[in-house]
Order: sequence, then C-alpha cells, then structure tokens
Amino acid sequence: MIKILAFLFCTISFQTGEAVISWEDDYKLSWSDFKGKPKQNSGAVAETASGISFGFSVKELNSNIVSYTTEVHAYFSVEKSWFHKDKASDYILEHEQLHFDITELFARKFRKEIAQQKVSNDIKAKLKVIYKKHVTDLG
Repeated sequence: MIKILAFLFCTISFQTGEAVISWEDDYKLSWSDFKGKPKQNSGAVAETASGISFGFSVKELNSNIVSYTTEVHAYFSVEKSWFHKDKASDYILEHEQLHFDITELFARKFRKEIAQQKVSNDIKAKLKVIYKKHVTDLG
C-alpha cells in the first residue's frame, strides 16, 4: 500500500489569505509593497517582515518512507511590513530589499541542506529539525 503524507510549516498563515510576495530574482520591492501601519515609537524608518515557508510530503510503501519532496520559499509579508512616508528614501528601500534578499539566502542554505538528506524513515523528524535551525538562524 502506498501512502502519501503532506506537511506544511511556515511562520505565517496562508489560510487567512495574508498577502505575501515570494522572493524572485527579477522582482525588487517598492514602497507600495509596504502596507502595514508604521510603528510610531520605533527608531526605524521601515520594517521588512519576511520569513521562510516550508512544506514537504513523503511517500510510504509498506510502512517505509521511499521518497520525499519539499518546497521552500522566502516571502515578504505585505501587511506586516511598514515605513514612515516622510522619512522614506531610495537608500532605505535598498536596505529593506537587502533584508528580503538575506531571507532568500537563508532559504537557499535550507534547500541545500535538504538536498543532502537521504531517504529514511526518520526523514520527517530530520526535516523539521533542519527547518527550525534555519528559521532560528534567520532570527
């Protein structure tokens, strides 16, 4: 009997329809992507809310995991990212883009580590540990 199990881990809720932008090499953030309410007591001019979403599925045959697939995406949260319009500049926007680019860097490191994993019956636990490590490192 073949059984397929799927799991999704992420730091945002896709079920609630939260607006996110997936990182793409040819897309650069613009101030119109920042729709969150600015924090008034913050010393920051802007804040980029980004993270890594992760999903995987495993295929089982006779109670043994025989294969697995994964999906890893760096995302930008439109509603949680904000800026002060009166202090915004191209320099600050480039800085915020860099935060998003760093999130993609961590997603790539995560994908690389996943690719090095061998199929085994404990792959689900290994993937969860690797995910937690990379999200923690991203901070």
